[in-house]
Amino acid sequence: QRHRDSQTWTWKTDGLPAIYDIKEIQKGDNPANVSVMLSLSAALDARALPAHIDRSYTIYELTLKNQIPSPLFLRQRQDLEAFRTEYHKLMALILRDHGNIPSVDVFPAVPAPMAILGGFEVFPKVSPKLRIFDNDSRRGGWGHILDIG
Repeated sequence: QRHRDSQTWTWKTDGLPAIYDIKEIQKGDNPANVSVMLSLSAALDARALPAHIDRSYTIYELTLKNQIPSPLFLRQRQDLEAFRTEYHKLMALILRDHGNIPSVDVFPAVPAPMAILGGFEVFPKVSPKLRIFDNDSRRGGWGHILDIG
C-alpha cells in the first residue's frame, strides 16, 4: 500500500522491524465463542466491541510489541511476513485451545495488505469461518460485514 508519510508505494529498507505480540485479553466460559482483535493500525478496546461479545467469549489480541499501533507501522516487507507467522500462531493457538469451532469474530485495525493476507491464509478444511467486523462511527460502531471460509 502507499506509505502515508512519503506517498511512495515501495517497501522501505530502514528502521526497526515490527515485532508482534499475542495476548489473551479475556478468558470466556464458552469454548466455542472466540473473538480476535487485530490492533495494529490502531489500539482497540475490548469494551467497545459489540454487545454480543460478552463474558462467554475468549478474546485474543494480536498487536505490536514495544510500539504504539499506528497506520504508519507497516514499512518493510519483513513486517508483513512476520505478521503472517504470528497470525498462523494465533490461529493454531485457537485450534489447540478451542478445537474445531464454527467461527471466529474478527475485529481488525490493520493495513490493507494484512487484511488481504488474513483472508488468504484461511485453510478451508481446518480453519473456522472468519466473521469480519468493521468499525464505522457513522453506523454506530462495529458491524458485521463479511464472512470468509
